[in-house]
Amino acid sequence: MALALEAESHVWQKVKIALANAKPDTQLEFKGLREYLATHKGLPDLQIIQYSDADTEGAAGKEGILGVAFTLYGWYAAGNTAKVGTTASWWALYDNADNDSTGHTAVAMRSNALGQHGSFIFGDGLAFATDLTIAAVTAIDGATASAAGDGFHGFVIVGA
Repeated sequence: MALALEAESHVWQKVKIALANAKPDTQLEFKGLREYLATHKGLPDLQIIQYSDADTEGAAGKEGILGVAFTLYGWYAAGNTAKVGTTASWWALYDNADNDSTGHTAVAMRSNALGQHGSFIFGDGLAFATDLTIAAVTAIDGATASAAGDGFHGFVIVGA
């Protein structure tokens, strides 16, 4: 998959739908990101990439999503509400085509509770030089997949 940017208004419609059941604080964070980008970045074209629990579980996670350099503006992740895996898992975004080696974790958050959620906002963007892989792993900057049931779903918002 390559970077497929579209008008920011289309992306924000999809974000609103994706966050329909999210907690109000998370909805406000992304509303703030939209306002910041409109005010300070001139409404850049963006892309939303959604992923499922199944995408992030298993040995590889969701690998090689874009295949190009890009800028990350926002990440939302929510865990299973009926988690059946281990007691803790790291949800991670890798600046790499896979998560087979250490040293490529760009952003990570720890999950240790049913239905946990979290988000990261990068108003000025976080540059990724290589690619994007999303995975649930047992240790930060690790390459060992978490147990089934430790996956998470959500989306990332990216731009050029």
